[in-house]
Amino acid sequence: MSVKRIRPSQWITILFGLLLIYSGFIEPYWVRVREIEISDEPFASFFRAHKTIFLSDIHVTKSGIRENFLLEKVTQLSAEIILLGGDLVAWNGNYQAAFEFLGKLKAPGGVYGVLGESDFQDNRKSCNFCHPFDKSLTPFSAKFLQNKAVYHSPNEPAIFGVDFGSLEPELKHRSGLSTIKEPAIILCHKLAACNEIPDVSVLMLSGDTHGGQFWMPDWFWVWVFGESKGSIRKGIRRSGNKTFLVTSGIGTSHFPFRFLCPPEVVLLKGK
Repeated sequence: MSVKRIRPSQWITILFGLLLIYSGFIEPYWVRVREIEISDEPFASFFRAHKTIFLSDIHVTKSGIRENFLLEKVTQLSAEIILLGGDLVAWNGNYQAAFEFLGKLKAPGGVYGVLGESDFQDNRKSCNFCHPFDKSLTPFSAKFLQNKAVYHSPNEPAIFGVDFGSLEPELKHRSGLSTIKEPAIILCHKLAACNEIPDVSVLMLSGDTHGGQFWMPDWFWVWVFGESKGSIRKGIRRSGNKTFLVTSGIGTSHFPFRFLCPPEVVLLKGK
């Protein structure tokens, strides 16, 4: 009995098929918790006192496997504060599904967020994030910050949210970024659009990049996407007194695949 040898082209087909299965049906749902330690004060003290998680680019399509697994992770972490980096709605997606997801996010210290491009697809429906008027939508407790700050307590850093709509070139003067003079945790969906912050003590939390969804060298990211998305694909970087943190986020856009760039919940810890 002879055994048929598999040709190289067949091996390539098999490996490509396995890659598609992994990147399309396994990694996009494999939500991990990524711990980031912050050593700069007063942020380190803030995160030691308040367990905080950061989520971005969830792109909710429905109450599905990924969304339920994410909610399970968030519940297990029992965070005091939840911060949201925008793009809650999937492109051409369902706003109701996003509001239902928000209705399940609970944190005793508050849920604070900003909006991203996909959240503004429908200008009328997007208004419900900040000023709910459609009574048929699921109620939620999250507060969306439009160029304003909230204080968890008087002696702690402000949490400042940048309204994505104000980042258009002709409206940038409305963002308030250039007026920040004190330590602040800044939520800004797109890092590339928030380059006017003075060199003061700030921690900026951003998303938008999805980490590229596929692994790539940082130089390639900067070459292809640096101008539109910012120079950081994912991770943390210091520039003067400013610290920038970009998460790879949760969902996907354009192509429903991830490879060596899993979705993540960022747990912020004081060092």
